[in-house]
Amino acid sequence: MHRHDTYAIGRTLAGVQSFRYRGSLRHSLPGGTIVLHPDEPHDGQAGTGEGFRYRMIYVDPALFQEALGGKPLPFVKGGK
Repeated sequence: MHRHDTYAIGRTLAGVQSFRYRGSLRHSLPGGTIVLHPDEPHDGQAGTGEGFRYRMIYVDPALFQEALGGKPLPFVKGGK
């Protein structure tokens, strides 16, 4: 398990990406988008023996706050 100070926004490119987040095991299939909120513990591993590929971008919460004019940070229920 680990966490980030940023939003982690990712896309599964191939295979099955499995991860524990907010108390449950989740799976992202190719083309699936994942949004992990700052300071939320999570892990990540291949969901099958064939592995997986993904791309992730890490966005500082301050950038969202600036774009929102100081409004509360967005929350995506379920993380994906």
